[in-house]
Amino acid sequence: MPILENVLSNPDSVVSEKACLCVCEIVESFRYQSKELKELVSADLLGKILALLNPSVSSSQGTRFKLLKVIGILARNLTSLTAVMIHEKIGDTIYQILTHHTPMFDGSDSLKKDNTSIIQSLIHSSRDLMITSLSIVSEMLPQPQPREGCKFSGPYRLLYRSEDRTRESIERQDKLLSEECLPDVIHFCRTMTSLLLDVYSSSIDINVRRVDLQCLLKIVSILDPSSLRLVLEKQELASLLCSIFSQPEFPSLIVGALEIGIVLLEKLPEVYRSSFYRLGIMSEVATILEQEHGGEGLVLAEDEKDTDSKTDKMDQDSEDDDPQNDSIHADSYDHADRDNDEHDDDDKNESEGGDEDGDEEEEEDEEDDSEIHNANYGEFRAVRLGDFFAPGSSQSLGFESDLSELMIYNARYLQNAYDAGAVDSAGYEDEAAQLLSQLKQITTGLESSQNLDAALESLYEIIPGISSFEMIHSGVLKALLESLVSGSEEDVLLARSKFIKIFMTGKDTSRFEILLDHLHEVLGRSEHFEIITSGIGDGSKATPASSLARQVRIKLVAENGIEIPKKLRNLVLSIQAIATFKVVDDFFRSKLALNMLLSGRTIEQESSTLEEDEDEDLQDVDPDEKQEQSNDKEDREHSSPFHRWQSKLAASRDEWHLEFSLDGESIPMDGTIVGAIYKSLEAKPKSQALSGQSAVRSGLSQSSQYRNKSFPNNIWTDTFTINFSKVPGPAPKTEPKDEVEAEELNPFSQLPTSFGNSETTAIAIRLLSIFFMLNSNGEDILQDSLALSYTSQGIPPLHFTKISDSKFLNSKLTAKLNRQLEEPLVIASAIIPPWMVDSTRLYPFLFPFDTRYTFLQSTSFGYSRSMNRWQSANRNGEDGNDSRNDRLPMGRLVRQKVRVSRNHILHSAIKVMNLCGSSPNILEVEFFDEVGTGLGPTLEFYSSVSKEFSLKKNKMWREGDSHKDSDYVFGNQGLFPAPLSKHQLENTNSRKVLQLFKTLGTFIARALLDSRIIDINLNPIFFALSRSNSGLKPSISMVSAVDKQLGNSLLMIERAARKQRQEKDTVSTEQEAEESIQVLIEDLALDFTLPGYPDINLIEDGSHIPVTIDNVNEYLDLVVDMTIGSGISKQIEQFQTGFSEVFPYSALNAFSPQELAVLCGQGEEDWSYETLYESIKADHGYTKGSKIIRELLEVMTSFNPQERRAFLQFMTGSPNLPIGGFRALNPVFTVVWKQNEEPFSRDDYLPSVMTCANYLKLPNYSSKEVLEERLKTAMYEGSGAFLLS
Repeated sequence: MPILENVLSNPDSVVSEKACLCVCEIVESFRYQSKELKELVSADLLGKILALLNPSVSSSQGTRFKLLKVIGILARNLTSLTAVMIHEKIGDTIYQILTHHTPMFDGSDSLKKDNTSIIQSLIHSSRDLMITSLSIVSEMLPQPQPREGCKFSGPYRLLYRSEDRTRESIERQDKLLSEECLPDVIHFCRTMTSLLLDVYSSSIDINVRRVDLQCLLKIVSILDPSSLRLVLEKQELASLLCSIFSQPEFPSLIVGALEIGIVLLEKLPEVYRSSFYRLGIMSEVATILEQEHGGEGLVLAEDEKDTDSKTDKMDQDSEDDDPQNDSIHADSYDHADRDNDEHDDDDKNESEGGDEDGDEEEEEDEEDDSEIHNANYGEFRAVRLGDFFAPGSSQSLGFESDLSELMIYNARYLQNAYDAGAVDSAGYEDEAAQLLSQLKQITTGLESSQNLDAALESLYEIIPGISSFEMIHSGVLKALLESLVSGSEEDVLLARSKFIKIFMTGKDTSRFEILLDHLHEVLGRSEHFEIITSGIGDGSKATPASSLARQVRIKLVAENGIEIPKKLRNLVLSIQAIATFKVVDDFFRSKLALNMLLSGRTIEQESSTLEEDEDEDLQDVDPDEKQEQSNDKEDREHSSPFHRWQSKLAASRDEWHLEFSLDGESIPMDGTIVGAIYKSLEAKPKSQALSGQSAVRSGLSQSSQYRNKSFPNNIWTDTFTINFSKVPGPAPKTEPKDEVEAEELNPFSQLPTSFGNSETTAIAIRLLSIFFMLNSNGEDILQDSLALSYTSQGIPPLHFTKISDSKFLNSKLTAKLNRQLEEPLVIASAIIPPWMVDSTRLYPFLFPFDTRYTFLQSTSFGYSRSMNRWQSANRNGEDGNDSRNDRLPMGRLVRQKVRVSRNHILHSAIKVMNLCGSSPNILEVEFFDEVGTGLGPTLEFYSSVSKEFSLKKNKMWREGDSHKDSDYVFGNQGLFPAPLSKHQLENTNSRKVLQLFKTLGTFIARALLDSRIIDINLNPIFFALSRSNSGLKPSISMVSAVDKQLGNSLLMIERAARKQRQEKDTVSTEQEAEESIQVLIEDLALDFTLPGYPDINLIEDGSHIPVTIDNVNEYLDLVVDMTIGSGISKQIEQFQTGFSEVFPYSALNAFSPQELAVLCGQGEEDWSYETLYESIKADHGYTKGSKIIRELLEVMTSFNPQERRAFLQFMTGSPNLPIGGFRALNPVFTVVWKQNEEPFSRDDYLPSVMTCANYLKLPNYSSKEVLEERLKTAMYEGSGAFLLS
């Protein structure tokens, strides 16, 4: 160990990592021998292990995970080192590992954080990593013991088996609470409490939530009241407990919340008694107590095999598949199936109350092995069953036990603790009653347009002091919603402007953010959206693609009258569930070819891969190998008779095709096997779909109003009959379609049927939708309202304050959507819950961009790309282990190569898009007379074509901001289509423009489909106007977003006309009116032609019709319409048509116009030194610590925008970074040493690149100045061609 301890400090990262793995293996080997571990692991060694665990150290994910396991082992066994870990800020390290953020503290040691980005990081953290990390926290803190007089042991409070363990726990607590350690412990608990609250909010996995509550209980139990007050300051623990009580389908979580609530009332009654009352927790407790006699609505126990199908949508893998997942505490008293015989013996010893000596106890510990990460399942649990026992008077409970008695016991205990302070509670209960009365008065005011201002002002004043529970039960949210959507158009506009003036103007928007937080809390408590899971229990080792190899059995039965060999009329196939019926069709054709080739032989002689089913006289075959052969047939020499027959049969595809059906329902050729079976079972009554124990195991019980849907277990065990028929003619082509469409409705006034009938959910989502719209268009709404209430004196300007869109993200729904996207069988089969489609298209602001983009890739990019992405995720999983599904034959992506000319690149691009635009293959481009091939030239093609689309000679765009000497169009606010009148649409040039817009749509869709980077600076209004559910009305403010100069001119004309009319109304004669007005509309000498486009008449013979005070409004409306309405409608229509040839344009409704503009290349990029350092890889002579690497990053950081584009063009072939910046570059940005050859020196060489690999060959220059000069020379002189270097 000393040798290894020294090697851990080796500067070579590979050597130190190997030594680290050795230490991990040794520690794990002694994980049951505490005495030996004390001798092996010193405080110095522990310090070095903790240093390697730091995320800033460049160690692999697998090594870091092993280190976490080791830390957990040491935390459990070595009480003396627990204080060392806490002192070395192990809590900060865990926080950084899970959140990818370094915890920042203010002067009072309060944690400051960007909660939104932290939640998103946690949502994408793996279940295994979360449980392992949080279990370290649990191991470090003493285990709470059952309360005196309580007859229950578990699941959160357990008794120790031996006095030694009890004494060790007491010593651990005394050590941590000593005067020396207490400050570090408080800091640790404060950091972990913040993390635990965020973890619970971001995860829907029940095991994660259980260990989370266990850690919280240990924290609140160990600390004294004064320390606990410091730890919980500014922490929303009461709100978390409230959200748990609102989901009664998980008794184990409610029991944990009750345990924490009791401790809080005992230690800090003055803080939490009021919160529990105001948040509705005591109301929920009363509801639990009302169910004491078995009333309806109380879930008594969680089905261990059905945890994934509960209302709260938590993912619990089948306990049958994972014996270690029975609970965080591994309590198995109430389970008949045990891990092994040793567990049974262990329970027998417990029930007999026998005392074991040290050796027997050590052996028991080894047999139990429940706190250590298991190689197969990765379950790293907080405590071990072998350490605990239940006395004869106690009842042992696990998480899956009937917890009704314990729940009621804890609820009564909490109620008694609350009632103990009844005298003190009278004051805040009266205060709460007064607030409720005031809220009802506000509700009445919101229902009246005359009192709306006063009601909004009152709500603004009191909102910091009210809870979401009080808001929803007082009716104020419903009244607020009605005031913002009901009435005439003018009434709604004025009501919304009043809300903006009160809540969203000025510098302080904190109260508006509080209102949003309340709405998210209400939505989290009321929604019951389902997810559909495959029910495959692969444990924590499961990767997103781990279910791809799962097979189902289908029986192919030919319809009567089909002319095929008798032996092929009934076939039983074992086939991958995610395979399509196209695979079945190909296999059947191969099978038919083989049968024809070997006619006269028996079926048993036809192929060594066929096996006879003696019971049914059917064959059980695996078509995967033959399918792979079929996919690769173009790469083989078809020399065998079999291949000759197969080729002939393939040529006969135009003569006939197969049609499949299940229970009379036709199945499309691109439908998956498991999707067809699932839909068939869903269409049947549950009594027919399932039988006996299958119905119990499947998770389709109807005991609760809301259930997640899980694949019935009999999908994986039964054989399903698929009928097929042979139909003359070729198979019908599968047209590109959007398999999932959102409902067409107004998201402000309606709610999709997929969202259920919950009025509370409807109110919360509709209000969030309205507030998001107000936040996006607040300035326009204020301007429009001012136009309605304009006076000659004018109105003081209001300063609208837009808050970050991240405030509208909902972590719970995001976690659910991410969980659903981890189910390849469900996604590929197009059986995702409809609410996900509706929510991403109608309410995209609820989800972060990354999640919505993944949803787009999963649901709109086609089967092949989804399969390829999941298989890549499987190969690149954290464990780094290969699996048998690495080379699945389904969904193989074919690369289609084309060669184009640089001199006629736009013309070539039009041809390529026409020929290959709708192809499902990956498009790769090469240039004539250049040796480059692969990713680099392809990115260069997309970049060059992007630039060609902005040429002035194309006549596609408005040119108001362009430079006269430039050949390219430039727009300060982005490119926007030039208008075309009805008359112009009839000429040839306009038809060419429309064709270019169609090609542009196809081009952008192809770039998204193939994940290519483009550089087209489109105005977001272009995408806003193309949305089917935008609800946008053309206005002058929208014209300003397209052409600021034109918008300002129109606004001035509108104001001048309004002032001219007012003056005319207030004076006695028309002559006096004209004298009082400085500028008359008639004096502007305007006619009915479009400003900037004199050849476009707004009306017939418009160039000869002057604009006057009488027709100025018509003129303004016509200009607005021609600029952003009818004048560009055909261009947008053609763009949508071209786009939809690749995948449905409606899928883009999941993104805002600004996000779509970013996808097309209009976005900001992070070039900070820290980001570059984290993203770069130094190799072949360089390390990240090399002087030249540091200088390179400094030079890159100093680049201006033009130099950045030039560097990226030189380095990657594209002037822009992909979504995600440098971190998202694939392959990774790599810098290697370029050696010099005599007689040249290192400074004589220019850098060179391999764009396909993002590979920079950099000489080790003598100085930073030389580096900068040579790099810029290469950037500007070396781009534009792919040559050998």
